[in-house]
Amino acid sequence: MDFTTIDRWAPEETMTSLTRVIVCRDDFYDLVRNIEPTSKNKVVILMRTDALSVNDWQFLVKSLLHGDILIIYVNPPAIVYPPLLANKWSAFTRNPHQEVSLLPPYGFRPEEKHELGKLILVIPPGYQMGANMSEVQTYSGPIQPPKDYRIMGFTRMGLSMKDLYFLHHRDPVHEEQLSIAAGGGSRPLSWETIRSILLYDSVSQNPLLTAAYYHHRRVNDVQLDTIAEAMEVLTREGITSRGYEGKTEEAGGKPVQPTIYHLLWRCHSWNMDEKYLFRGQSDSRWRQDSSIYRGHLRYEGHNAIHTPPDLREILKRLCRTQTFLDKLQTTRFRHLPDENKLAIAQHYGMPTPLLDYTRSLDVAAFFATGAGDQNRIFANDIGVIYIVDRKPLMRPEVPEGAIDMIESSGLRIGDIDSIDFSEVLERVGRIERQKGVFIEGFDSYLLQRLTTKVLYFRQTETFQDTMKGIDGRTLMDNDQELEDIAAQCQNSTNTINPGTMCELLGRVKLPGDDFFGSKGLYLGQNLRKAQYVLSEIQECENIVGTDFVRALAEVLSRHFSEARITARTSGAAVSSVQHISKTDLKSSEDVYRMKPSDVQPALLELAKLAHMEPSEFEEVIAPHRPKYVDFKYQDFDYRGDKRQALAVAAAIFVIGLEHMRTAGGAEAHRLFSGVEATLFHIQR
Repeated sequence: MDFTTIDRWAPEETMTSLTRVIVCRDDFYDLVRNIEPTSKNKVVILMRTDALSVNDWQFLVKSLLHGDILIIYVNPPAIVYPPLLANKWSAFTRNPHQEVSLLPPYGFRPEEKHELGKLILVIPPGYQMGANMSEVQTYSGPIQPPKDYRIMGFTRMGLSMKDLYFLHHRDPVHEEQLSIAAGGGSRPLSWETIRSILLYDSVSQNPLLTAAYYHHRRVNDVQLDTIAEAMEVLTREGITSRGYEGKTEEAGGKPVQPTIYHLLWRCHSWNMDEKYLFRGQSDSRWRQDSSIYRGHLRYEGHNAIHTPPDLREILKRLCRTQTFLDKLQTTRFRHLPDENKLAIAQHYGMPTPLLDYTRSLDVAAFFATGAGDQNRIFANDIGVIYIVDRKPLMRPEVPEGAIDMIESSGLRIGDIDSIDFSEVLERVGRIERQKGVFIEGFDSYLLQRLTTKVLYFRQTETFQDTMKGIDGRTLMDNDQELEDIAAQCQNSTNTINPGTMCELLGRVKLPGDDFFGSKGLYLGQNLRKAQYVLSEIQECENIVGTDFVRALAEVLSRHFSEARITARTSGAAVSSVQHISKTDLKSSEDVYRMKPSDVQPALLELAKLAHMEPSEFEEVIAPHRPKYVDFKYQDFDYRGDKRQALAVAAAIFVIGLEHMRTAGGAEAHRLFSGVEATLFHIQR
């Protein structure tokens, strides 16, 4: 590449080697990649006009006095300050012990000098510098990547994060969009493409990109000004390619984004990954409960006190939904499978065991901000978007022959049962427009613990994007026939025998406790640890005998079944509405608040297997009971009897399950780790 350097720009004033002017006869983008090989800091600046801000002047002065190399690409409208800057810096570098005034109150002062930097002006052909161009030289060489890139002298428009997010609204309707990869072409960029470039941080990753676009007239003046200010806004807000680095509030140990637009901008890439499902809620204090289990809330400060519905209320809701399903039999939807009919019921306000998720982060944001109704959100409330991975990340592998802890307990952990409603989408368009997915059969707090990510934001306004069809009119458009049926069922007092309900309603699980406890702490780790212990017990059969391991496994299996580990499992006496009799309905609702049974029966059976007296066995395991809050795992002397050791280890494992229910997950985790170590010694 050839370009011209001028070492003399006025007849009587010779410029020092620290000030150079380059006439750019080729692409500026290529030029700055082949100039000044050095390890010093370089900053590339595109000077649009002479309208420099206070921050611009401060940056120029500070950079030059701290040894930086400033490469300033001069746009023709900037006709006053580039020559002034070059003249003043040249004067100061000749005599750095004397102050040189630049533009009051700015100037180059000796006391502020750390190391002399270098100023390089890159001007287009024909630019009037008022100089006597002589001593023409040709130079070419590699350049280190610049540490920064700035645009100076642009018109500020007061952009907000909302303005940036909706840049694509400035494009004419149906305009063809270019991909980011189209940066090497010649067509003008649309606002949507510019938005994508900013979203994916292409400008800061390739800092000369904007200058190249402008040089080739692929962006106009307004677009260039917008890009320049957008870079300032994103830097100020702390949003970079590495994520969100700005200051945020905290809610439940998680950062709270200032607005929904900060959240969407930061997490835009999640929209491109089809493995994630999203759920938006306008109040982060609400639990992830399906409408069947949704209870009553009362607030104490920022805390929400949740009172779950009783059995009669759950049955009342189920009857209302079954009435809706029955009425669908007289409509064009009568041939649909039950699960598809249930999806329709869900979208028309009927209580169901389904939980709405969506494949679109933007749709989740719409529902998290009041579903288009500003009256449904309150300023400064904290909204939330939950993100769930479709893949079963948490389900541990189970070796052949070992007890499957999750299956034995009846819990539905790690397998997100998303129902495919492709058949109903054509008939009920709003489900498709919402990119709806339904999750069934999770306890609220278990689903909370399985959530991949929880995103909080401060409520300010409803989020809608009409150009993408994300608004109330598109997403909430109703079928009048279904609306009428739903209205008829809202106040229905019909009573239906639970045994005659459709299968999906009939297997609704009743509320109850389970061995993970209300906190569900260390859920993932404890599941894996517990399954590992069960698998290692199976591996001990070569050491203690197959019959002994089989007998021990039967004790544990009975414990899983008989302890009523969860009242929503098929092992519970009353686990689902299918099993409720008329006599049950007349009984106190407390009958159905199933609590886990005592672990003592299982421990007595294990003591018998170990050939130990119950009192002796209890003495060994007592220090591990939940009542001992502060404890360390205590090794026990099994006198070389590996069967006895295995039975005691199994007993402590059962107590670990009790810890998960009562004392918390951390203690259970320590117990499981201790049992794991004991099993290792048994197998040696």
